[in-house]
Amino acid sequence: MLLKLIKHELISSYRKYLPIYAVVIIMSILSPATYRSSLLSLYGLASSALMLIIGAMGVYTIYNLILSLGLRVYGNPGYLLFSLPVKTRDIMISKAIVNAIWIICSGAFGLLAFSIFLNRFIGIDALDLIRELFSVLFQNDVMFGIIYIVFGFVYIFYIIAFLMFILALLNLIYKGEHKILTGIILYFVMSTVISFISVTIFGSLFGVTSTGLIQSYDMLWVMLYYLIITITLFLVTHYMMDKKLDLQ
Repeated sequence: MLLKLIKHELISSYRKYLPIYAVVIIMSILSPATYRSSLLSLYGLASSALMLIIGAMGVYTIYNLILSLGLRVYGNPGYLLFSLPVKTRDIMISKAIVNAIWIICSGAFGLLAFSIFLNRFIGIDALDLIRELFSVLFQNDVMFGIIYIVFGFVYIFYIIAFLMFILALLNLIYKGEHKILTGIILYFVMSTVISFISVTIFGSLFGVTSTGLIQSYDMLWVMLYYLIITITLFLVTHYMMDKKLDLQ
């Protein structure tokens, strides 16, 4: 059933992302061509439009993430979803996986578009940039780079689990008309608490390499900390959705 839910989530969401990905790539190819135009203002306009579209893609991804975890769980689509013979856990996992895929895709397409723009404008090869990035990550040892990459994935799932928790808590404790404002306040309060705990625990422990990256053994503890927080948020959210919220 979990695989069917993942498939359903992908099918119902890919049409929202593919058009903006296509626009970003097309703009990254066309923008540098305007540099040869006699109208420099046209080049400036095209370049600015590309940066705005890349930024809009990020905002759009966050918007769809909140929509997927909010309205499509606690609104009418959610009631239809929970009327099916599926477990709350499977719904949460499927949404987490699919939204993580789209976050990664949006980041990848943004980097790809920027790389194409640089390549066509000043001749910088995107592959050279990727090689340079990996050379920095793996300069000390393989484990150093692996930890950073794995932490990136862990942090994506932490963001998703945190939003799941906030939205579940919001729907549990507040039934009024100012739900958006209350949700924003709740988000900043909880994120401040978690950030304070993180700084308190790890603030004095970080060792920094010559490239400005946190040392691998410190990063490992940070990754494990966020993994524990992510799992805890997931379990608490599951409890609220399954036992405290009337979603069936």
